[in-house]
Amino acid sequence: MQIIPQLADYPQLRKWFEQWSQSSPDLSCASDFLLFRLCDALDTIDTVGVRRWLDAFRLFLQRSQHPLEDFLTAEALAETCGTQIMELIGLIAEQAILRDQGDLFFDAMKAGAESTRLVVFRFFAAWTALNIGRLEQCVGECEKVDQPYAPIYTLQGQALLELGRQTEAVEVLDVATQLAANEPLGWFQLAKAHHVGGDPEKAFAALRKCKQISPNNLEVSLYMAMIALESNAGVSLAEEAADGTNKLLAAYGSNPTVVFTLLGLACRTGRKADAVTLLNQVNWGQMSVQSDLLRTLPRVLRRLHDVGWIDIASKLLSGITPAV
Repeated sequence: MQIIPQLADYPQLRKWFEQWSQSSPDLSCASDFLLFRLCDALDTIDTVGVRRWLDAFRLFLQRSQHPLEDFLTAEALAETCGTQIMELIGLIAEQAILRDQGDLFFDAMKAGAESTRLVVFRFFAAWTALNIGRLEQCVGECEKVDQPYAPIYTLQGQALLELGRQTEAVEVLDVATQLAANEPLGWFQLAKAHHVGGDPEKAFAALRKCKQISPNNLEVSLYMAMIALESNAGVSLAEEAADGTNKLLAAYGSNPTVVFTLLGLACRTGRKADAVTLLNQVNWGQMSVQSDLLRTLPRVLRRLHDVGWIDIASKLLSGITPAV
């Protein structure tokens, strides 16, 4: 299981933490108390450590006379120790999800948002709701934000898409990409929304923008290839997607879904030489342990038959024979 990085990963912060070794700060100094409890959670890499911080955070919100000011003071204190307090809270968030404490973290972040009016707490609440499957609550938390904050719109769009509200998702994600044109996640989610809506051209355009921002993102290249294979996608999209074949094969040469997608792409573009090269580079030995091999095989064989590449189909079957 992934664990929270130990406090040793933040040497300046650890030094500050160790100064309190004799007696920990109490709520008479709320900012020190909050940061100390974060350090304690980082130093206690288990479920109990996460729970203790959540309890401390709720106590901070209840007892602080000025939660916003005290939190900002804690944030400034963390910066003097060479780190960002929101980065630390993000680590707690990931661990809360992994350790089945997402509901508790959601409640804590929602309370934080209501006490401090900080958008970032609303973001953490929405993010947590999305990751524990509380999609309506994710949308609800996002709708409470009245500031132009791109990550909130991206989260809201993703939740709407998972709820099957594709048209609303496109509208929200359009706003997200306008607010943060160089953030690839917004474009990727917008591509998914257009894809679900049956518009491969718009989905591909969003992925194209995503690839410009993050040219080495193999997930984007694979998604381009998958969209290009759809019946209502133009051949020109397949030609463009084929440019990413080599990198995908190098990274996923033992994954049958990827290999068969690339073979389908070769069929779609009529590039038989690409299909031959691909089969010569496939890692057949490792592919044999993939459980989805038989499920995806018939489709690619059908594509090879349709374009008359019987020799390629024969070579494919020969390569996977030990697996089947």
